[in-house]
Amino acid sequence: RALRSIPSTPTSFIGAYTPAFLYEWVLDPATGRCASERYLSALSCEFPAADPRALGEDVHCCFAIAPRTIGGPNDYGPPAEGIMIDRVVKLDLRRDAVAGDASAGGGEAFLEAWTLPDGAWLVSEPTLVPKADGRAG
Repeated sequence: RALRSIPSTPTSFIGAYTPAFLYEWVLDPATGRCASERYLSALSCEFPAADPRALGEDVHCCFAIAPRTIGGPNDYGPPAEGIMIDRVVKLDLRRDAVAGDASAGGGEAFLEAWTLPDGAWLVSEPTLVPKADGRAG
């Protein structure tokens, strides 16, 4: 699982914000080819992270940061359009592919969100710190 972004032009990722969406590729080791692929959420998000103790295993959810505001001038350099990242979202990785409404939270894979207070912004991706007595995944 990873993020997939399809820029509208070859320079979109530099000239303008291009949203990315959680995507899944299933690889067939016998053929070395992609057996299937699908979007997991219609919610634009960045830097998905899962429980680090479950690396390489099938985890049931991940957390990512998500913009609430896209557009407007960016005074700090490329891209020219800025985004304000002010939410951490939880996504269910075991649900079926979605065609969800992003305005409703991103469709079926979207579970919940934590939004920062007005005027506060996230500056980095989520870091998961497991509970000492919690189970992996």
